[in-house]
Amino acid sequence: MSRRAALSAFALLILLAFALRLHRIGEASLRGDEGFSAQYWAGLPLGESLVNIATLEPHPPLTYAVFRAWGLVFGISSETVLRLLPALANLLGMAALYAIGKRLHSRLAGLIAAASWAFHPYLIWHSQDFRNYAVWSGLSAVTLWLGLRAVLSRRQIGLYSLMALSTALIFYAELFSLAALCLWGAWHNWPSRDRAWLRRWLIMHSLLAFVVALILLYYQGSLLAFGGYGGNTGGFDPVRLVERLLPTLALGETLPSAWLSLVGFAMLFALPLAWSTIGRRQPANAVLLATLILVPLLALSAISLRVSIFNARYVLASLPAYLLTFSLLLAALWSTRRVFSLGLLAIWSVVAMLSLWNYFNDPTFSKSPDWRRLVQVLSQRLSSDDYVLQATVDAGFGYYFDDDARNKALPYHPNQSPEEILSILQPIAAQHESLWLIGQTPSDWPNRAVVVNWLDAERQLIFEDWILGFRVRLYRPWQLSTDEIDEPRERFGEVVQIVGFHWLEPPLEEHLHLWTSWQTLGVSASSLKLFYHVIGAPRANGSPLWTQEDHYPQRGRLDSRAWADGLLWRDVATLELGNLPRGEYALVVGWYNPVDGQRLLTTRGADHLELARLIHDEQGWRVEKN
Repeated sequence: MSRRAALSAFALLILLAFALRLHRIGEASLRGDEGFSAQYWAGLPLGESLVNIATLEPHPPLTYAVFRAWGLVFGISSETVLRLLPALANLLGMAALYAIGKRLHSRLAGLIAAASWAFHPYLIWHSQDFRNYAVWSGLSAVTLWLGLRAVLSRRQIGLYSLMALSTALIFYAELFSLAALCLWGAWHNWPSRDRAWLRRWLIMHSLLAFVVALILLYYQGSLLAFGGYGGNTGGFDPVRLVERLLPTLALGETLPSAWLSLVGFAMLFALPLAWSTIGRRQPANAVLLATLILVPLLALSAISLRVSIFNARYVLASLPAYLLTFSLLLAALWSTRRVFSLGLLAIWSVVAMLSLWNYFNDPTFSKSPDWRRLVQVLSQRLSSDDYVLQATVDAGFGYYFDDDARNKALPYHPNQSPEEILSILQPIAAQHESLWLIGQTPSDWPNRAVVVNWLDAERQLIFEDWILGFRVRLYRPWQLSTDEIDEPRERFGEVVQIVGFHWLEPPLEEHLHLWTSWQTLGVSASSLKLFYHVIGAPRANGSPLWTQEDHYPQRGRLDSRAWADGLLWRDVATLELGNLPRGEYALVVGWYNPVDGQRLLTTRGADHLELARLIHDEQGWRVEKN
């Protein structure tokens, strides 16, 4: 292949790679870790993030500096702009892989390596993720290229060391790859007996490790010493190695589980065979690729025996070795087994495209909950005094609901004591009329029920529904506030009078959540029920009743036979609206004896009171209060 043809093909590939990384890049809401990066890496002054944030999570200081610089230049209000940083940085790795493949074998090997980088589902996922993993993988590939040049030509070791230090200060796990390259460089140059170069090589890597270790101890020493970071992705598991980690590095995470397991088992046999095939003509390359894969994998496995970080993203810097193994194998087979080589490339390409299709189009593999839309829905319904409690600790919600004075995750972590949780919750409840509870605390947290149990005991549940997959609840004090009492009032017999009617505005498409305010006037001989009916044009069966809810007052908490005179209280109802056609309806309320069906009459002699007109048109539902 001519140089001009190879460069033209590479230019086309890099355009395709950039297009894939831009495709729907801002469509998904920021996931929790991205929201954290936006708020506390890019959004805080560097001095503050290094003091208050770097001590809470083990990321190197250069990550904070780079992300803060991006935030200062481009702001943090756009998901697309934020994710452009990892998308652009990751493309550097593609150029490096082309150069490495060409140096180790041929332009064809370089193009195959570059193409596999361009279309790799896991790299594209991280390239659309505002974290440092895609930045690290791109810079790590460049570091590998410079390191190979330093070993093979024995020059520019200074440039390599500078790049290696910078990459390690983007992500500490780069030390795994640097260790692998250091070992291979020493092995490769040992026969030359150039002891001076070998001494510089080993000293340089020792100094790199020493400097990075000092920086790690300076910023995260207390975090590591006191066990403040235990990881959250699980410890070492050989089954997970085969069924998740290896196949993720090959084809991403969005294939069916059975497929991933099959890919993982295939890789256990395919990698040694590939190294053997490559090693027949280029043994140094086979040793290089095996070292670059095995050393980080063994290091991660060893650390994961103590810390729960056994995840593919922590060895993402070894991905170039997997792709180079694939590309050098195909290039080696090209002259003698071209059909077989093309078949392998076609199989990988088809499965990779399927993985990408699932990532972009299958909701099962959505990058994050739709925090953006949830906050939009909530914002339409929140008053200025409402307070939001997150049962699900997720910084993605905090990114979109940017009001720390009215928003708190509680419990914040699984070991937060009930006493501490209540010491935070009770003052909040005393200061705010309405408390919203968003999401659900993980089922394995021992303190998961503390907040819900307290709210259920001390507050009245006004509203509960699932919105965009989130469980959302609204609580208010049992005692009525003055804004819930209206004039004029309508009596039902000599038992009770209605003093207010309110609803969640605007109504949700499927449900109307409403609450009515009442004052008792006297007791009844039988226990009475409330009814809420939606009445419209007659249905096919001739009935004008389209949907209803009947229940005892406060769902049995009150009994009309024994309540105190003059008691003010609130009743809550939810009416199903999903199956109602467009049109206009009347919302009515009333009381009846469930034994004989006899209704209480209003002051005007009617057996119900119309509260509002419900109008369903192309714009959705709206309520017009009478």
